[in-house]
Amino acid sequence: MRTTITALLITLLLVPLQLQAGSLDDQRKTFLAAEKAWQEDDTESYEKLKSSLGDYPLRLYLDYAELKKRFGKADNKEIENFIEANRDRIQRSILVQTSSASNSQP
Repeated sequence: MRTTITALLITLLLVPLQLQAGSLDDQRKTFLAAEKAWQEDDTESYEKLKSSLGDYPLRLYLDYAELKKRFGKADNKEIENFIEANRDRIQRSILVQTSSASNSQP
């Protein structure tokens, strides 16, 4: 009886992890499809796919691509808002790039 309860508890604890992994795989596929739709200028598909990404971490790159496309037309406040909303991710990206560059030098 005790073994059955333990097995049941372990199963219940692992199910959310499996669902999350499946969700990340689905989000990754959706992100790639959205990126392709963006590159092909398929606005309708792009918007649907992007909106279904929720809080997927790489969604930032789609937001950046949109801002970059209209960079000359965007006002300073919009650019500042983007930077402020993504400050931590931008700083991490800069640190990773700097670290990679310094590690690749002899």
